[in-house]
Amino acid sequence: MRAKQQADELAAGFMSPESQEAQRYDRRTMAMFLRFFGRHRKPVTLSQRDWERFIRARRAGKVGPSGRPVSDRTVEYDLKFLMAILNWAARSRGEEGRLLLEFNPLRGLKLPKEKNPTRVVLTQEEYEVLLRVSPLVDWRFRVALVIAHETGHVSGDGLVVPVVRHLAEQILNPLVESEELEEAAA
Repeated sequence: MRAKQQADELAAGFMSPESQEAQRYDRRTMAMFLRFFGRHRKPVTLSQRDWERFIRARRAGKVGPSGRPVSDRTVEYDLKFLMAILNWAARSRGEEGRLLLEFNPLRGLKLPKEKNPTRVVLTQEEYEVLLRVSPLVDWRFRVALVIAHETGHVSGDGLVVPVVRHLAEQILNPLVESEELEEAAA
């Protein structure tokens, strides 16, 4: 369905930014798999051992564009992409009428799952201190802080908490030893 929709959008000369980002992800991820498994590797030869080796390497940051370790959620997303490609190939026929792939060799293998992610929550006292010093930082910091607190947003819920965390780390850290911060927090 997604491929047909993208083809229709391209034919119409329209591609939404979300579709463009999805295509960039698809290209990066496909290149990552081709580097990892080998460009000439036949899909039918993929095995559970390859699956587990990829999971270990991706978690450790040995594979992927950033070179940094990633969460199980990211690994799961990447592997779902690979499974979608293999499933498509197992259902699609080439020009000669034969299936591109007789079966998905990775079907049924377990995807890594994120176990109860750790969520950073401010105590009421920490919130009040940050609220008092927020005028020293930036009006956007105060807005993001209040929105995150009042709506109960936590780290995985969109942009609000990452913005608060980023501003707190990047802007407040240099102020930690400042007299202004101590006065505002008092």
